[in-house]
Amino acid sequence: MNLRVHTILHGSKANGPGIRSVIWLQGCTLNCPGCFNPQTHAAEGGELISTDTLTRRLKAMPPETEGITISGGEPFEQAEALAEFLTRFRRQENGSVIVFSGFPKEKIETTPQYRACISLIDVLICGPYNQNAQTDHLHYLASANQELWFVSDRYNQADLTGLPTHEVFILSDGSVTVSGLGAIQ
Repeated sequence: MNLRVHTILHGSKANGPGIRSVIWLQGCTLNCPGCFNPQTHAAEGGELISTDTLTRRLKAMPPETEGITISGGEPFEQAEALAEFLTRFRRQENGSVIVFSGFPKEKIETTPQYRACISLIDVLICGPYNQNAQTDHLHYLASANQELWFVSDRYNQADLTGLPTHEVFILSDGSVTVSGLGAIQ
C-alpha cells in the first residue's frame, strides 16, 4: 500500500514535543482559506511511497528523535494507507505519533476508516483551519476553533505548552522550508 508524501523533514522542534520527524502528506480536498500548506493540496503532487519503504526510511531517524508528526494535505484522505503505515511504525519504533487533520473530531470518530487510525495516534489536532480565528499557542492550535485531542496518556497539555511556533530550515539543496503553526504573522 502507498502513501502520497509531499515531503519529510527531520529535526523539527515546532511540530510537537522534542525533536521530531515530520511527514507532510499530499492531497487535500478541504482547501481551507489561508491554509499554511496549499502546496500539499493537489492530489497528483508529491511522491508515492510504499508504507514499508516509508517505515524503513524512518528507521534512519536521528537517535534523539522523539517521534513523528503527520500533517498535510489531509492525512485522513489516505486513511487506509495511513493506518497501515502507523501500524508498521508502532511495531518498529517506540516513538510518539502526532497528527494534524482538518476534519472535525466527530467525523474522525464516526468514519470507520478514519477511526481505525485513532488507537495508533498519541495526539490529534483536528478541525478545519479558520484564518479568522486567532492562533491558540497555549493549546497548540493554528486556529482557536480547532480541537486538541490527547488520544493516549503519553502527553498532556504541559508537553505542548511553550513549543516554538515556527522554525526555518535551509535544506541541502539551498531551498528554505518554514514549518510550524500556520503562517508567520
